[in-house]
Amino acid sequence: MITIDGVRKSFGQTCVISHFSLEIPTGQTHILLGASGSGKTTLLRMIGGLTLPDEGRILLDQSPVNTLEPRERTTRLSYITQEGGLFPHLSALDNILLPARLRKKEKSEVQREAYELCEMVHLEKSLLDRLPQELSGGQRQRVSLVRGLILKPEVLLLDEPLSALDPIVRSSLQQELKTIFKSLKKTVIMVTHDIQEASFLGDEITLLNKGYAVQTSSFEELYHRPKENYVTDFLTAQLPVGLGS
Repeated sequence: MITIDGVRKSFGQTCVISHFSLEIPTGQTHILLGASGSGKTTLLRMIGGLTLPDEGRILLDQSPVNTLEPRERTTRLSYITQEGGLFPHLSALDNILLPARLRKKEKSEVQREAYELCEMVHLEKSLLDRLPQELSGGQRQRVSLVRGLILKPEVLLLDEPLSALDPIVRSSLQQELKTIFKSLKKTVIMVTHDIQEASFLGDEITLLNKGYAVQTSSFEELYHRPKENYVTDFLTAQLPVGLGS
């Protein structure tokens, strides 16, 4: 379980996250939804231990994330960015295997696991010798996803991983991600600004606005029982048909 308890974060005079609390059960896919500047990426970075809160605490089970040794933290939590963060001078396979090699895992075992994960995300083995610049955007994101899963983390943190992809590739990867989340039973926390993506992937959604949690609920409750006018405005701006239709 991830527990976020009274977290606050400012950059200079700007408060980005304000006294935020949330519990995310083990095995849940939780979406942090919001417009640009709502604080969702800052919150995700704090969950991953990449940014420290000014106040409050974030617990992985009962352990404060910021007190975990870096090696343990990066093994238990895997952070995947929009760009994928692949090393341009390494092949796709070497990018995937790098975290395991740094921990001196047995090569044949992790390579077998890598091939199994590649099959799960429909990444052809014939592509694994290519450099990142020789792959399409969708292929690079699949490589990044496999690399994020290779150490079998407890928690997968995804920062708008599909936003740079074209609609057809994005839809395909959404389907694959949903299958992976269900199959591997990981705790997943994903940032997006896209309500349709949030509704498709999320067991539960937290809508943020200016660092506050406006509402945390299922998409159905968000849609049919909005707690504030902002929820209605946010959904109506994206959905093809207005609320209540």
